[in-house]
Amino acid sequence: MDRLEQYRGIIEGLLTHYDQLSRQSVESQAEDICVFDRQRDCYMWLQLGWQRGRRLCGPTILVRLLDGKVLLEADWTDFGVADDLIAAGIAEEDLVLAFQPPALRQSQESVLEMAR
Repeated sequence: MDRLEQYRGIIEGLLTHYDQLSRQSVESQAEDICVFDRQRDCYMWLQLGWQRGRRLCGPTILVRLLDGKVLLEADWTDFGVADDLIAAGIAEEDLVLAFQPPALRQSQESVLEMAR
């Protein structure tokens, strides 16, 4: 299996796992949805619905594959997805915390340390 296909599977598996865990919680009235676009290599876990009179519609996690890299575009979780992606098999040098300003991404090692 090539690396790109491996990364797709890791990302889809991880987002599906998060989705299944969130469905066990009765706290949220919002619906969690996984969206996988393999053609454009864009993977998202989002919330949609209403909670306490407020509209929820936005990504909790957004990941893209671009030029052999895994771009973590959004991570609105409390636990931080970067470590889970690395533990699941994404090479640390291939992971980019794209939600960070480009100046902070110059040193990949320091950026990943900030996420931990």
